[in-house]
Amino acid sequence: MGNFKLDNKKIRIIATESLGVRGLCCFVKTVDKNIIIDPGIALGYKRNGLLPHPVQIAVDEIIQKRIIKNIGNATDIIFTHFHGDHIPLKNANPYQLNLSKIEHMFKDVNVWAKGNNKDSSKIEERALNLKNISSNYVVAEGKKTEELSFSAPVAHGEENSHLGNIMMVKIKVGNNYFVHASDIQFLSSKTIKKLIQLEPDIVLASGPPIYLPHLNQEDKENAWNNILTLSY
Repeated sequence: MGNFKLDNKKIRIIATESLGVRGLCCFVKTVDKNIIIDPGIALGYKRNGLLPHPVQIAVDEIIQKRIIKNIGNATDIIFTHFHGDHIPLKNANPYQLNLSKIEHMFKDVNVWAKGNNKDSSKIEERALNLKNISSNYVVAEGKKTEELSFSAPVAHGEENSHLGNIMMVKIKVGNNYFVHASDIQFLSSKTIKKLIQLEPDIVLASGPPIYLPHLNQEDKENAWNNILTLSY
């Protein structure tokens, strides 16, 4: 990767699991665009029979307000996929971003979204809910503008995962290139190769969910090696 100075006036990380919630939301400022990517948030509503910790709930409320504020300043909104921690939802639980809170903000912004071909009926419905409130909704996979380019679908984690696919986003920020790679989890070497081909200077991506029991030691080592490959 090239030399890249992370300027929080140009790239702001809004929500990640390391900040106490599920999601990977960020705000990117280019020459003439204010872009918010994956404006969604979630907590495990009930994980192992337990509700979220009160501290998590407090963080969730703070970050929801932060997301809404950044949507209000956006010229473009990007959705890399339609899972509930990456989009606002029509039937949100208390710890997700409710679509009713922000749908009026979609009127004058460009919305770039992953396609939903071959997805479940639930995912198709979520995509349609977003499309219905948007005046300029574009299925963005494979498309390119002067500042933005969108990948073809890549694996959400492992290849052929039941979680489906995501869309990577490449953004020109000054003289550098930022890539938002969402939930790739570094588990697919094929995805890493495609990511390297984008020639990014900086990448924002979520790592493997090491707190989940199904992730074995081999998966963890594979993810670590893929991270090292990307770093070289």
